Amino acid sequence: MAHDDMGVVMYKLLAYVYDCMKKGKRPSLDTMAHSGGMLEIP
Repeated sequence: MAHDDMGVVMYKLLAYVYDCMKKGKRPSLDTMAHSGGMLEIP
């Protein structure tokens, strides 16, 4: 990721947490972790 992609990272995290909240599920920290695959950070 480029150095100016912080907004993309924050959006993906917040969108995931919001989706979990709407579904009544608890967000998984493993999914949001660097190695979780959601962010695909090299």
